[in-house]
Amino acid sequence: MYKTITSLAMFTATIILIACKQQTKQNPASNIDTIKTPKFADSTKKITLTEADLASKKDLVCGMPAFRFMKDTTIFNKKIFAFCSKECKDEFLKNPKGYITKTIK
Repeated sequence: MYKTITSLAMFTATIILIACKQQTKQNPASNIDTIKTPKFADSTKKITLTEADLASKKDLVCGMPAFRFMKDTTIFNKKIFAFCSKECKDEFLKNPKGYITKTIK
């Protein structure tokens, strides 16, 4: 029984990691121009975020807990979104409204 549970846990963890790290094609018609960064923003400056600062508790691309596994962030519609990997952030930036709409439904 213990062996089965361990195997199942390892399989689930592998699937989650693969989902976050999957490579995607570059979309030339991305919506990156809809995401505006304030002129005064310094992308190299570190700031302290809390889970309450984030627009979503989950990574909108893969569904992982955003704050716990946060590796990257972006601002869209004056809200901060966190991602578990650069790949998830890049995927979100291709169609941010689509990911936000999916989570509302």
